[in-house]
Amino acid sequence: METRPSAVEIITLWSSLFLEADLPDHGEPTRRLIDLAATHRDDGVFSIDDPGVVWLKRQIAHGVGAYFSRSGRESAPEWGARGRFDVQEPGGYRPLANEPGAFLAGMYVLQWSPEQGVGGGRDDALPGCVSFYDPRVAMNMNAIKRDPYHRYHHSLLPRPGLLSMWPAHISYFVHPNRSREPTMAVRFGVQLHGPSSGNPRGPDGR
Repeated sequence: METRPSAVEIITLWSSLFLEADLPDHGEPTRRLIDLAATHRDDGVFSIDDPGVVWLKRQIAHGVGAYFSRSGRESAPEWGARGRFDVQEPGGYRPLANEPGAFLAGMYVLQWSPEQGVGGGRDDALPGCVSFYDPRVAMNMNAIKRDPYHRYHHSLLPRPGLLSMWPAHISYFVHPNRSREPTMAVRFGVQLHGPSSGNPRGPDGR
């Protein structure tokens, strides 16, 4: 399965870096990952022997390299990743959380319906979106209108083929799925290895 490098966008928010990339040629590998989500719900994604998983690991590696390059490093440190399938049925959501033990948290969107809102509710509820929250307590209280730190949260609209990464300590919330179809994603954490990292290697040796 051929892999073309993705064009990544990295934005600075709350003195942190957020990465977003719409992966090219994602159709076939994404379909394979959707099929795997139905049969390997409780398995570690990156330990599965499948061309779709190999493709995603390569894309994540490209994103990690771009992230550390933007951080001012010539190369990424030794790292590994642990991933899991996340399927949210209609009405499901993921409560506020972060990614303990990781340096970066990330998400690859497999399936997301733009027809949100079938269950009714508030117009500002951001159904199906992912919201990130400023980790600097009350920092936005010092901001003024049009200041980039005026908003205490940043929301991401998912779409199939989207790969995103952010600092693992930042808390995020997945809003309720208000479509008639389940949403699917691969969620993962990137751990750094080495004498000072304090992180063990993953089950696949990475």
